[in-house]
Amino acid sequence: MREDIGELNVYRVELLHKNCWSSEISKDYVDTIVSLNLTPPSLRALRVCKARRSIIIETLHKNSFRKRYHITNFHINKLQSNLFLMEMEVPIAFTSVSKFLKSGINSFVQVVANNQETFYFISDSFKAKNLIKFLEKDSYIEILSIQRSKLNDVLAFVSSGALYYLAFTSKEKILINRALNKGYFDIPRKANLFDLSVELGISKTEVSALIRSAINKVIRSIMHIHHNK
Repeated sequence: MREDIGELNVYRVELLHKNCWSSEISKDYVDTIVSLNLTPPSLRALRVCKARRSIIIETLHKNSFRKRYHITNFHINKLQSNLFLMEMEVPIAFTSVSKFLKSGINSFVQVVANNQETFYFISDSFKAKNLIKFLEKDSYIEILSIQRSKLNDVLAFVSSGALYYLAFTSKEKILINRALNKGYFDIPRKANLFDLSVELGISKTEVSALIRSAINKVIRSIMHIHHNK
């Protein structure tokens, strides 16, 4: 008898894929998949990536790097300063995406950042449990975290993750993490601008500007979500 799948939830699964190019590329590299084209035995992915030009040249443009990770039909186009549109094809057997498709999870958002792969998807518990089993069976994949949230939180859940990786600068990420850990956003505050400036070695003016910039991006993202509901 089939297990009762229950209600749908939105999931966030964070992975370390040890035999994938994502585990070796610079931690400053960030991308998200725009579209997938499955033609067995290959998987072609179109990605928007944020990276310094030097990172692209030193890794993805090298034949030795692409050969090591079975990357074929590689194309990249510059969109603006450090933003690129990248297309690559790999054998599906070497991808974490194959585990999702095998589980019946065909729609998801994937972000590559900090040498890790983060997936956001909507699923029932039956498919989600199957996915975890397939991931755990792959000795090259390490599950770092699994989060589950109610379906009505999907917009904030997914957009906040993509916003953090793609929109925040490296300085903003460091500052926001420190500010959260130190209690800057707590009520009442446990830390102030001076505390953060001393810890990070930058001026109070720069701390304030970085926080305002990050908050501005969050607010604009939220307003965009509600505007498009």
